[in-house]
Amino acid sequence: MKKVQFKSGDRILFQGDSITDGGRQSDRFGMGDGYPGMIKAFFAVTAPELKLDFTNRGTSGDRSIDLVNKWQKECLDLAPTHVSIMIGVNDIWRRFDGNEQLAIALPEYKTYCRRIIESCVEANIRNLILMTPTTVNADPNHPSNKMCGEYAAAVEAFAREYGATLVPARDRVWQAVASGPDVAFWLPDGVHPSAAGHAVLAAAWLEAVGMTAPSRA
Repeated sequence: MKKVQFKSGDRILFQGDSITDGGRQSDRFGMGDGYPGMIKAFFAVTAPELKLDFTNRGTSGDRSIDLVNKWQKECLDLAPTHVSIMIGVNDIWRRFDGNEQLAIALPEYKTYCRRIIESCVEANIRNLILMTPTTVNADPNHPSNKMCGEYAAAVEAFAREYGATLVPARDRVWQAVASGPDVAFWLPDGVHPSAAGHAVLAAAWLEAVGMTAPSRA
């Protein structure tokens, strides 16, 4: 585990699709109800003295190519210190939802992810946090989920290659599902997490960066 050093005034940017979006546009704090907002709340409780600046730019429906196309404006121009990326579900999902022409095959996904990562390296962004795509269907044996595992493996390889912090979001979500009570408790539609599912993602993120939950009184 690579412990991330957070310093006073650091800017943390979250990027991704609807899982990251979490309804941020209707949230007065701009963070949404998902894992980015939970992470911000955690730091507000455990390290308020850092005065960290959190920004969520996750956008429902985004694929890896969409991140590439807006990366300058929606990432680099914001001058973040830490960038957290979770992308890939829509790249796969479009192959199964009647919009196959919009799907992003694995080789292209790797190309786009590398382009994004290398732009962060060139911009001297201090920490890159890569989250594996989670699930595309409630059935773990559905072919889309086999593909999702391949895309997640690509993210894991990028984390090793570039020394990025890896958040094994896919593994943690399926571990939660296996614990019960049923898939719908964690993933009501098989893709988007419930509050409990987002808590799993937030906990995995915090563990990956070396943060621990506050002890109970």
